[in-house]
Amino acid sequence: MAKTPCPMTAIPPDVVGIILDNLELVDVKSIRLTCKYLSTVGPRFKHFIAQQTTDLSVESLRSQRELASHPQLRSAVKELVVMAAVFDTSELDRMLKTKRRRIVEVKGPFTTTTETGLTDDELLQAASDLEWMHAQQTHQRIQTLPESIDALAAVLRLYGALDTIDVDACVTKSPRTRVSTAQAGEWHPVFIRASEVYQITTSAICLSGVSLNSLLIYRETPKCSVTSFDVTSHMAKIEAMPGFASAFSSLENFALSFSTRVQTDFSKIESARDGLEGAAAAYHNLLGSNAGQYSDEDPEATVEENFPGIASMLRLMPKLDAFDLHMTNTLGGPSTAYQKIFDHIADEVKLPLLTQVFFCGIPASEKSLLAFIDNHQSISDLTIDEMELTSGSWKRVIRHISQLPDLSRLNLSNLFYEQHVFNLLSKPLGDDEQQPYQKPENSYRCGRGFKVHTRSFSSAEIKLLRTGLEFDDTNIGRSLGSPQLMRWGQIRAFKYSV
Repeated sequence: MAKTPCPMTAIPPDVVGIILDNLELVDVKSIRLTCKYLSTVGPRFKHFIAQQTTDLSVESLRSQRELASHPQLRSAVKELVVMAAVFDTSELDRMLKTKRRRIVEVKGPFTTTTETGLTDDELLQAASDLEWMHAQQTHQRIQTLPESIDALAAVLRLYGALDTIDVDACVTKSPRTRVSTAQAGEWHPVFIRASEVYQITTSAICLSGVSLNSLLIYRETPKCSVTSFDVTSHMAKIEAMPGFASAFSSLENFALSFSTRVQTDFSKIESARDGLEGAAAAYHNLLGSNAGQYSDEDPEATVEENFPGIASMLRLMPKLDAFDLHMTNTLGGPSTAYQKIFDHIADEVKLPLLTQVFFCGIPASEKSLLAFIDNHQSISDLTIDEMELTSGSWKRVIRHISQLPDLSRLNLSNLFYEQHVFNLLSKPLGDDEQQPYQKPENSYRCGRGFKVHTRSFSSAEIKLLRTGLEFDDTNIGRSLGSPQLMRWGQIRAFKYSV
C-alpha cells in the first residue's frame, strides 16, 4: 500500500514556520514527530527554541535532557539560562502574623508604604500559598548539589556546544507571584542560592566538556551575587575534576557579579535579630537590617581566602575578548580591603586578546590599575564605575589609560578617592562646552559649582586626554541637597549594596 504524503508538504516552508510559531511548544514537539518533513522544517521554530531555561528542578532538567537528546533540535539551542530559583516566604509569613497586606508605591525618588487588613478568605489563601511555598522549598532542599551537577552535566554533554550559558535568578513569593531579585523580602537567601547555582553550573561545565563562547553569571541580576569567598573555595573543588584544564578555554566573553563575604549560618543571623531592642528592633521589623551579617571589621570578611579566586578563574580563559566584573558590598561599611582582588588580577592575569573591560564596584590602587593597563594594551573599550582608588591619583590613572593605543571608548563614573568624588569636569573649557556634562544624570550641584560624576569620552576626547586635557580640581565646596543628588545616591545603592 502506498504511503499517504503529509498534507503539510504542499504548504510553503515559510508558512509552515509561521503556523508552528503560533502553537505551544508541547504541541509543536508532537507535530514534528509525525513525519520526517516536519521534523526538519521551520527555521522560525528553531529560533523559537534557541533560548532554553532550567531552574534545576528534576522536571526542568528532565525536559532539557529530552530536548538535548533530539538529533535535529539540539543544534538549534544556542543559549541556556540556568535560573537560581528562590522561594521567599517572608511576605506570606508577615501577612499571616499581622493579618495585614503591605502595599509599596514608588513615586520618583520617594517610596511610600501602606497596610490594609486581610479578609478571612485572603487569610485562608495566604495559608494555602505558604503551604505550597514550603513544599517547593522542600523539593529544592532534598535535591542535593551533586545530583544537580550530574543532571546538568548530562544535559550539557548532550548539547555539546552552546553560544552562551547565562546564570540568572528570580524570586517566587507565591504560586502566582514571581518577581525580580531586587524585590526579595530578604537578600541573603538570594545570595546563598546564587552561590549554590554558581557551583552547580561551573562544576557541570567542567564535567560535561561543553564548548562555550560566553559565560554570564548574574550580569543583569540586581541584588544578586556570588561571594568572592565562594569563588575561591569552589576553585579548589573544580580543579580536581576531569576536564577542568580546558573547561573555560573557549570562552570569549565572561561576566561575573560577586560580593564581599556573606554570613551563611542562619542561626547566627537569627540570634543577632533576637538581640535587637528598641529602635533597632523596630527598624528591622519595618525595613530589615544587616543584623548577624559580617561587617568590614570582622576578620572573616578580610581573610586572604576572599580574594584570589576571581583571578584564578580569569587565568583559565586565554581567549577572552571581553569581561565584566561587578562587586556588591554586603558589609555595611568600607570594602577597601577587597582591593586585593584587583591586586591578584593585576599580578596574575594576562589576556592577549582582551579588547573590552568593565570594572564596577571594585576598589583598586593606582599601582594595580596601571599594571593591569600595561598588561592589556589591546583594550579598546573600557568602563570603570564606582571604584575607590585606595592610593594614588585619578589624574595619573586616567592619563595612563588614555595612552592605550587602540582605545576608542572610555566610560568613567563614580570615581572615589579618600571618600571624595573625583570631578570629571575638564578645564579650561567655557560654559557652553561644559554644559553637556551638567545634565541631571551626570552631575549634581555643589556650593561653588558642579560635580560631574559620570562622563563618556569619544575618540576625539581621548586624543585630547593624551595631549594634556586636564580635570578641574577647584574646591567647589560641599554638595547641595537636590533631586539629582538623591537620585544619584539611590542608583548607586541599588547597584552596589544590599
